[in-house]
Amino acid sequence: AGDDEERDYWLSEELHALFEAAGFTQERARCQQSLASLLESTAQVLPQDNGRMHMTGSYAEGWANSLVQVNGRTAADSDIDWTVLPDGQALHLEGFCMRQSDGCKNARLLLVSEGHAVVATGSGSQPAKSSPACGVRPAQDLCHAIRCCNGSGIKGGECSIGIGLDPPLHLVRATRPNSANELRVSF
Repeated sequence: AGDDEERDYWLSEELHALFEAAGFTQERARCQQSLASLLESTAQVLPQDNGRMHMTGSYAEGWANSLVQVNGRTAADSDIDWTVLPDGQALHLEGFCMRQSDGCKNARLLLVSEGHAVVATGSGSQPAKSSPACGVRPAQDLCHAIRCCNGSGIKGGECSIGIGLDPPLHLVRATRPNSANELRVSF
C-alpha cells in the first residue's frame, strides 16, 4: 500500500506541474471566472434579455474553453455556452420541489429518472443552436431551457427559481440514447 501511495503522490505532483506550466493556476481561473461573470452580467442588462440569459459551461467555470491552457482566450475548437430561461411558469420536479408555496402545492410533479424528467411528449434531443466564430468573437451555443422550481426556499409565496446570476434548475431538450419523452435536468 505504501508504494501505491508514494506513486500516486508523485503522479499527482507531476500532473500539478503540467497543469501549472499550461497556465492552470488558481489566480488565472479566478480571473477567467471574473471575466465570465462580467460578460454574463453585461448580456443580462441588454434590453431584450431582462436577466434571462446565463453563461454556462467551461468558460463560465474558469477553464477558458481550453483543455490545453488557461490564457483568457477561447480555444479555436471550443465555444461559449449560453442558456436562455424565458419568463413563465416553472415546472415542478419530484424530489426537488418541496411543495411549500401556493404555486407548488397543487402543481403536477414530473418524475425524474437518471437525470431526466419524464414528459408527456417528446421534444427532440438537440438542446443548443450553434453560431460560428466571427472575427474575435468565439463560436457560441445558445440553449433555450425551461425553468424548474428548485425547492431551495420560498420568497414571497412563490417557488424559488434560483438566486443571483447562477442559472436556476432547468430542463433542456436532451434525451438519453434510445429514449423519448424526456428532458435533461440541468443546473
